[in-house]
Amino acid sequence: MVMILLGVIMIVFGLYDYKNPNSKLVKILNRRPKHDADRQEIRSNGSIGIVSGIMFICIGAIAFFLKD
Repeated sequence: MVMILLGVIMIVFGLYDYKNPNSKLVKILNRRPKHDADRQEIRSNGSIGIVSGIMFICIGAIAFFLKD
């Protein structure tokens, strides 16, 4: 159950990074200067977060259904 919750949280943060590449939150978390923003890198980080979240949800679902 925890893996599914972590997967959902990762997807939410991944979508936020993907849709708002120039947000202040992303700049603060990446510790970049205000004028320096590489949109392509941030979008790829967001998509990696989404895919990782989907994998966590799949692992959690498999563990939930195979529980003894």
